[in-house]
Amino acid sequence: MTESSNDLIMRFDREYRHLYANPATMLYFGMQPEVFIGKTHEELGFPEADYNYWDAKIEEVYITGKQQKEVVTINDGETHTDWSLIPEFDKEGNVISVLSYTRDITDVIAAQQALKESEKNLKLINAEKDKFFSIISHDLRTPFIGFLGLTDLLMNDLSSMKSEEIEIFASKMNKSAYSLFSLLENLLEWSQMQNGLIKFNPAAINLNDEISFILNTMEESFKGKAIKVSKNILFETTISGDKHMLNAVFRNLISNAFKFTPFGGSIEILSRVGTENNIEISIKDNGIGMSEKIIQNLFSLSEKINRKGTDNEESSGLGLLLVKEYLDKHNGKTSVISQEGVGSTFIVTLPLDKN
Repeated sequence: MTESSNDLIMRFDREYRHLYANPATMLYFGMQPEVFIGKTHEELGFPEADYNYWDAKIEEVYITGKQQKEVVTINDGETHTDWSLIPEFDKEGNVISVLSYTRDITDVIAAQQALKESEKNLKLINAEKDKFFSIISHDLRTPFIGFLGLTDLLMNDLSSMKSEEIEIFASKMNKSAYSLFSLLENLLEWSQMQNGLIKFNPAAINLNDEISFILNTMEESFKGKAIKVSKNILFETTISGDKHMLNAVFRNLISNAFKFTPFGGSIEILSRVGTENNIEISIKDNGIGMSEKIIQNLFSLSEKINRKGTDNEESSGLGLLLVKEYLDKHNGKTSVISQEGVGSTFIVTLPLDKN
């Protein structure tokens, strides 16, 4: 049976020489079994690290008289094996040889790794589902309730309200509507992204123009909180990127800076060319900052870290997930420097257009 087995079977003497080897040596090492007889692993030319380890295990069986069993890799890690070393005794109970039995379990290991990856993906899917329902049940519902409350007040009390009061209510409704629109926009994009519906369409993009456009659309919001915004972007900086995705990246990062900066605060947007043909764009604020725990979970679905802004602006946490996903598609990245009570700086790194 040993001659026809695909499992590798060998026998070793006290000097680690091969007393027996079955034809499976051809499957494992591409060598005829006769080549092994009377020789050690060292004499057969195996790597020193391998034969030192194997000989030490054989020696351990000779000394202890106990069977050894473990999973080892051979052939430069390509083959995983279940390896057993079994002591063979004479009539006096002395170990006179060691039988080696090796079975290829590469497919089993691959299946286990695939199962672990599947479990990981399932946990991610569940986290995405939980995040989605959390947004629907709370983050989207809460501002809608506030918005409806304002409309009820206007409907019931409009005739008795002064023009100044109406302006205040209109301003609150506008702010609430903007918050809802921003949340719905991120929710829609995130949902489309999870279903692979957003395509990557790179084109030449001037970063100064793109960021200027976002700042112009938010101008009234900045005025409402008396936030001073300064921008110093290299004027002719052009990158190859998806216009829609990069707009979402900088829109979300600038919106976050706005949300968490207090009345009368400041936001500074700068760029500089890096050392590896890339550009760094930093969005710095002097807002409420973040703890180390919050920073560690900023781009994770597993933790719910959404906080209200300094003017009770809603925040779902979806925006930063979009930022990470979109930057990954550009071979870019983002890093964060923050201190509670001092402010935060988000740094976006993107490869420059080679042309």
